[in-house]
Amino acid sequence: MLNQRQTVFVNEYLRSGNAYQAALAAGYSETYAKARSHELLENVGIKSAIEKFNQAMAEKTIVTIEKLVEELSKIAFANIGDFIDSDHVCKDFTQIDVSKAAAISSIKTTITKGKDYQTTTKEFKLHSKLDAIDKLMKHLGGYVSVDDIIDRMTEEQINELADKLVNRAAPHEKSN
Repeated sequence: MLNQRQTVFVNEYLRSGNAYQAALAAGYSETYAKARSHELLENVGIKSAIEKFNQAMAEKTIVTIEKLVEELSKIAFANIGDFIDSDHVCKDFTQIDVSKAAAISSIKTTITKGKDYQTTTKEFKLHSKLDAIDKLMKHLGGYVSVDDIIDRMTEEQINELADKLVNRAAPHEKSN
């Protein structure tokens, strides 16, 4: 059960996504908010309330991680050939498969009229494949952080690494 201050913190955090601002809104001092607002997110009751809200929102909007990954995959694996023909002319966008169209960020049609002619130019922009791939890699654990590596090391390996780092830094400190 959350107290009133924790309830305000949760509501503000869900609204803003900012633990510091949420702590201030809940009445915590600025000093506390600066130093420890992130710890509030680890409080079992607060963490549970946030998770319950997120679960309810996911069910309400029928947004799942699987659907989000599927959408990112459409962008990551989009192929320019799905949108232009062999003569580099844009295909009729009404004929493009809906799953492929998810990769399109914007479409611009420009009509230029002259005295005896009219030309139509279609431009389209795709969402960033690199951004989509990066997000998928992060979600799927494709990147390993230094913390992940250290967490897998034995105490002996950590001590050996620390010794190596100290020895490498020592010559630089002597020259200063």
